[in-house]
Amino acid sequence: DGRLRFTISKGIWGGKCRFMGIFDCRPEWYVYRGWIGSDIAYYAVGEESDEIEDPHFKFYRSKRESLDAHLAKLNHQRRLHDEEDVFKVKVEAGEDAALILATTTVIDRWADSARHRP
Repeated sequence: DGRLRFTISKGIWGGKCRFMGIFDCRPEWYVYRGWIGSDIAYYAVGEESDEIEDPHFKFYRSKRESLDAHLAKLNHQRRLHDEEDVFKVKVEAGEDAALILATTTVIDRWADSARHRP
């Protein structure tokens, strides 16, 4: 039918800032139903402020619910000799595993491109 189902977008400023609310922020990703600004399907936040080398993210229903138990977890396992990354993704029952895996692919590509920037 040609309608946009989901949009995966990296947060501009980051989330869960540890110092004065604006410094040492962790990267965050939003998965919207439809266009940016629509309802949020998932909110993912990195466990550290620098998630380029070794990405670890937890997925929640929304930013407000990110203090609750996570719905999925992305863990970087290792980097192979050809620079490809190996991840372990655990998705709780009833969650959209395909959408979370698609988001994992986007996060991996983001980290790859950030690592190779001059």
